[in-house]
Amino acid sequence: MTILERYQNIKSKNRGNPIFKFTTEGDTIVARFLARRIDVQTAMGVGNVLDVDITESTSGETGIRSIFESGDLTKIFNGRALEVGDLFVLKYDKTSMKGYKSFAFQLLDADGNAVGDNGDDTIPFQLLWDSR
Repeated sequence: MTILERYQNIKSKNRGNPIFKFTTEGDTIVARFLARRIDVQTAMGVGNVLDVDITESTSGETGIRSIFESGDLTKIFNGRALEVGDLFVLKYDKTSMKGYKSFAFQLLDADGNAVGDNGDDTIPFQLLWDSR
């Protein structure tokens, strides 16, 4: 048997997580942060990807998923230093007149209670350490 014949039935390996897409205003997930990949090459160009473990969602979808960041998601996650396992809520809040998706974000403690501000990005980012 030739090498080619031996490997005729070889299959590709899973190269990523299933994709989660926010499609309808009000779509909401409760998820644990796993990772954030910056400058990932995609079919549409270079972008950022969130890897999360969705524990609840309005669509019923759960499990480990990847989310491609829109401009608003990048703005939200650039302002936060999430750690692996951090629990949060992310909601597709509304679409602007120009067609851009706006999201609401809230960091949660282990019991699902809000931590910190309400996720409003108009609130300035505050340093959490003393720089003296």
